[in-house]
Amino acid sequence: MANHGIEHVEEFWYRGKITRRRWLGLSAAAAGALGSGLLVPAPWRDAFGQAKPYKIGTLQPLSGTAAAGGKTALVGVQMAVDRINKSGGVNGRPIELIVADYESKPDVGRRKAEKLVLEDKIDAHAGGYLSNVCLACMPVYEEHKLVNMITVCLDTTITTSRCSRYTFRPFDFAPSQAVAIAPHMVNKIGNEVAHRVRGLCLGPINA
Repeated sequence: MANHGIEHVEEFWYRGKITRRRWLGLSAAAAGALGSGLLVPAPWRDAFGQAKPYKIGTLQPLSGTAAAGGKTALVGVQMAVDRINKSGGVNGRPIELIVADYESKPDVGRRKAEKLVLEDKIDAHAGGYLSNVCLACMPVYEEHKLVNMITVCLDTTITTSRCSRYTFRPFDFAPSQAVAIAPHMVNKIGNEVAHRVRGLCLGPINA
């Protein structure tokens, strides 16, 4: 990654490479800016518009079997970028979102990840959705030492046996979600579902 040459952000972005802790701190600062709800003064907005943007890539399945979920996930990423930019960006620099469709295929995902890194020169990646594609792309970000924030993928190995210092997931994974919801499904929903299924299979019972 190229060095952007701006001294006041060098602590966070040194030659385009940042640590997970620094990225989290940067995210917290951005979240604080979002929460303030203050309008940006006009002169500062002009300077903001001329600042070199941070390029954030997002790989999503916009076609193929997972297209419906990927399009929804992209809406969330775009909303986050819009809110950050409206609040002054990150350290006075806007975020430019670069979107790529991996067609719900791991091999396409890896190829698109390499393009984002080598040709589009992204500073970081945020996205995913399908776990097999997330796992296929992780080595690309590892090789080029780019922060990869997963936004949907739930596979346990992403943060266990195949963990990478450049990839993180700011939410729980599939087993923990299953443990949390299972009692409610069994105790509150299970009986009702079973009753309805029985009715569909056996038909109405005459008294």
